[in-house]
Amino acid sequence: MIKKEAIEQLNKDNLRQKSNALFFEMANFQDISDAIFKKIEKKINFLETLDTSLHQKISAFEKLIKKVDSIELQTKNNSRQNEVLSLIKRGFSIEDISSVLAMPKGEVELISNLNKYGYWNDC
Repeated sequence: MIKKEAIEQLNKDNLRQKSNALFFEMANFQDISDAIFKKIEKKINFLETLDTSLHQKISAFEKLIKKVDSIELQTKNNSRQNEVLSLIKRGFSIEDISSVLAMPKGEVELISNLNKYGYWNDC
């Protein structure tokens, strides 16, 4: 009987040791997982900050592109106006200018009339 009780006691002790070791390992895993989650959280915060910064830079870049497009359009329009006015000064008719520059006749007339009445001089 003593042998059986001793074996049972050894089994209980062995089980307790294994249970304690398992508990220690679980605590270790918990510490490791907490450290990993903290690192992940820092990376997420960094990425969110980076994302916000990129969106701000993209927005600023898009505004610059719109300004450049506006300036290019304005330059193109000024160039077209200068072409029309140059041809008018050389004696070309509205119809001829419209045909040569592939512009609507009304646009050529508008440029001519605005020039005639000094519109660009007032700007």
